[in-house]
Amino acid sequence: PMEARERAHEQAHGEEGQGTSPLSLPPLSPPPLQFPNEPEMLCYQLLLRLDTHGPFRKCEGSEFLRDLRGLRPEVLDSPELRFALAARREHAADNAAGFFRLVRSSRCSYLQACCLHKYFATMRVKALEVVNKTHNKSPLPMDTVAQEMLYCGAEEAEALVVRCGLVVNIFPPTPDSHSGRSVFLAVKESPFVPPTSDWPPRRSDIVDSKAPSTKGGFFRWQALISGRVGR
Repeated sequence: PMEARERAHEQAHGEEGQGTSPLSLPPLSPPPLQFPNEPEMLCYQLLLRLDTHGPFRKCEGSEFLRDLRGLRPEVLDSPELRFALAARREHAADNAAGFFRLVRSSRCSYLQACCLHKYFATMRVKALEVVNKTHNKSPLPMDTVAQEMLYCGAEEAEALVVRCGLVVNIFPPTPDSHSGRSVFLAVKESPFVPPTSDWPPRRSDIVDSKAPSTKGGFFRWQALISGRVGR
């Protein structure tokens, strides 16, 4: 009996060295959890991590690719993930025009627009820097600047232009005009100066316009936005 036990012990150690013993096999990992709204939740996670913001940390290139490689093909090919990748691409390239075009499009849902809203200020500054470098010297109407950068009005766009050290040309209304003063951005008349402080976030009409009137038949998004909940 003693010899039999010794032979069994030696056999077990031999199998473990060859990787055939149950003791040497790696533990079985449980399959990843799957849930119906996984693409939607992953989309929000990626949109909130385009830069450093509060508790959210930007994914570095290798880390981001590693996270993507771990996704199931049907999740990676979902419309939500494709939207998040498109937003990351435009943001990383400082392509303000493409970024705001994506927000304005029907591809962008209300909650996705809410996630991207926190990047509006930085992308607007980038847009003015690019315009002052690459645009011809023709003055740009401030209404056009506000529309392209998703501002609620020309006054907000004018304030940012002044903070960036750019020149604003203001012309009084003519007797024949039916509107007020005419405000233009004078391109390449002065060097661009980045703002020294963060621009405080403000409500955006484009984000509010994407809010559905109902959600699940009982939650009133528009009522929440307008402050009329319970009325």
